[in-house]
Amino acid sequence: MQMDDSTGKAKSFSMRDRKEVLLALFIVSMCAGVIISERLYISSNREDILRGTPLPNKPNRSKKQQQRPDLPAALSEATIQYPKDAQMLELEAYLRKVAPNREVLMGVSNINPLREGMLDTFLKGVKQAGLTNYLIVALDKETESDLLARNFNAFYMPIQISKSQKETGANHAVSALKFGIIKKFLMLGWAVLLSDIDICVLQDPFKHLYR
Repeated sequence: MQMDDSTGKAKSFSMRDRKEVLLALFIVSMCAGVIISERLYISSNREDILRGTPLPNKPNRSKKQQQRPDLPAALSEATIQYPKDAQMLELEAYLRKVAPNREVLMGVSNINPLREGMLDTFLKGVKQAGLTNYLIVALDKETESDLLARNFNAFYMPIQISKSQKETGANHAVSALKFGIIKKFLMLGWAVLLSDIDICVLQDPFKHLYR
């Protein structure tokens, strides 16, 4: 408040003056809050900071990941190690061979699309597009044997169709299996571009993906 010298009456601050004062007080309070919070954090975590303990929710990157800046960001951040059975170890070894950059185009098939020629159409497009980092997950040995004999990338993964999916038809039953298959790839650290096999590949899709 200010006093008018001539009348002695109180004269209020203008609305603009009030806003400026409130803004200044707000900025000062924010700065003080940040400083106090930082001081409290340092004092309560002093021993961990001196020991170099990682902050919560910030996993350490392994030396191998630090040397691989070419990996997708989501993969380079992943440090969780999952237990691997014999199938997972075999899959990992095969993925290192066909998709060393840790990105793979994946299709899932049983013998039916192979007999109908659908799978051959898909693989022909893959070859013509120059793709090498692809993999067909074969749900039966016959499919795997046929593809490997013709130098296509294939990996046999026997998976039982659940009772709830058995009466839905072959195509729907296979589709329901894809989620579990993708999970295995992700657990091993590979980014998966899942594709149906009833399509024709014209170009390398990885050249058109934003990362």
